Amino acid sequence: MASVLKYDELTLSLSILTVALFLGRKMMEPQSLAHPMLLGRQVEVAPVRKKGESAVYRNFGVGMGSPLPTRPLTRPCTVLDFMPDDVTEVRTLWNTQITNAQLKERIKALSLGFLHTAGLQPRESNVLLLLDDSFEFLLTDLALASLSIPTLTLTSLPLLTPTIETYPPTAIVVAFSMLDETLELIHEGEDHTVPVIIVVGDQNNISPEKSRKSGIKIHRWDDLVEGGVREGAEDGSDGLDGVQAPAPNDVFTVTFTGLENGQPQGVQLTHVNVTAGVAALQHIFPMSKAFSPDDTILSSHSLTTPFGRSMAYTALLKGCNFATLPSTSVLNPQPPTLDELIRASENEQIPSPTVLVISTAVFVQVANAVLNQAQGNLLYSYARRHKQHALNSGTTGKNTIWDRLVFDGARKKALGRLGGSLDRVLITGDSLPSALLIPSRIALPIPTVRTCVHPVAAGPLLASHPLDLQYFPDCETAAITLEQTAHLGPPTCNVEIKLVGVDDTVVDDGKVDPVGQMYIRGPSLGQAVPPTSERAADGWVKAGLLSSVATNGTFKAQAV
Repeated sequence: MASVLKYDELTLSLSILTVALFLGRKMMEPQSLAHPMLLGRQVEVAPVRKKGESAVYRNFGVGMGSPLPTRPLTRPCTVLDFMPDDVTEVRTLWNTQITNAQLKERIKALSLGFLHTAGLQPRESNVLLLLDDSFEFLLTDLALASLSIPTLTLTSLPLLTPTIETYPPTAIVVAFSMLDETLELIHEGEDHTVPVIIVVGDQNNISPEKSRKSGIKIHRWDDLVEGGVREGAEDGSDGLDGVQAPAPNDVFTVTFTGLENGQPQGVQLTHVNVTAGVAALQHIFPMSKAFSPDDTILSSHSLTTPFGRSMAYTALLKGCNFATLPSTSVLNPQPPTLDELIRASENEQIPSPTVLVISTAVFVQVANAVLNQAQGNLLYSYARRHKQHALNSGTTGKNTIWDRLVFDGARKKALGRLGGSLDRVLITGDSLPSALLIPSRIALPIPTVRTCVHPVAAGPLLASHPLDLQYFPDCETAAITLEQTAHLGPPTCNVEIKLVGVDDTVVDDGKVDPVGQMYIRGPSLGQAVPPTSERAADGWVKAGLLSSVATNGTFKAQAV
């Protein structure tokens, strides 16, 4: 027995080394960025359901008994409250550097120009915006909102003629490149109401000549701003004292997105709808990565869409720099591409983007470009294996040794200065194939949120957790077409979702994710124009999406 317990110094040293290596490996094992319990239950589920329907799902952070959030501030608000006085930093909106105080002065000046030069009437007029995304679009939008004058926007030019014929505007704010076509449409129209034309970008000052020839009042947008500045200086008062301030339930805008039987179809948004959309967007990333004045947001969503408008106003509220891709143009639309994204990020007039709001297709192009560059490095295979091991443990990051040796250089070569500044990504559009989850997380190890947006909603319907790095290759649903796509997360904080047309036996069995038609309800949803029977008495709207829901409350969805 005594001989068994004998040991020499070598045995002792090896034993200590073995224990140290074991403990060191355990201590160095990467920890999951999100607790499994947090990801295991992401929704609050109603205790009962109707036959043929799923239960009603809500975001877990809201709970089943609480009212859905309608505003990002503590008080009732409109879009005019998205310029808080306590945010004093200079921010860049497209190519214009401006503070909130200066922006409010410009809004006031343009509002006075609309009232006294263009002759618009608060709460009576409506204005069609034929502008591409720009600082002028945003300023016009806010100035008209301050006068409680609804705006009309189009997502494509083929909607122009039926919209003017069906909903004749009091005034049209039009880009100079579209002026001649707009005047021709007005002359050919059967309606005898002749709108006022306000031209943006008329640098040659030829509007008076066109006005005399056409018999239509044509004003330069810059003249309205300059006239408002002069009037405000001469008056010495606010100049808008007699104008009633907009209320949260006032109509803010009407966006037309398509045609049905020759009639324009769209959605009407109130201030509450937009503020609810901003409330959902402002906390879509974790608190450590929340939007701040240090951020620059580059979006691929036009301001003519409800979601694009909410994204811009989220940047306005948080003091972020903001710009959109040229492909968002309504006047000259183009499909977004990686090359366009890189060119836009190289614009020296705006800080390098830290947040991208892009489609799934462009996101895949970005990830593939980085991986293609990284494959030329001799350490690529070894680095990828270690990055994937960290992902399997639920953690990721761009400050690892493998990023410094391999992927940082690849990102900068593939994306230019965007590769060094990019910090978060918001993905919209089609669902991401599940097979691309791991490669994209290796290429872009940053918080990435996959969302589901809808034409009637100012905010996203679904949003995945930015730190959810789970991967379920064998996840089975009752619809084969949904099996190979990544989930889009739970409902956002102010949306309720249920599935209609589900198989009750599948729901009761619980072995396969149930599938049905998605119905949505919440304060971020606008009212259809013209009104339809799609909205039920209790507020449910058919989303036109085939969807499945997993046991943890994450949804998959695709258009039908």
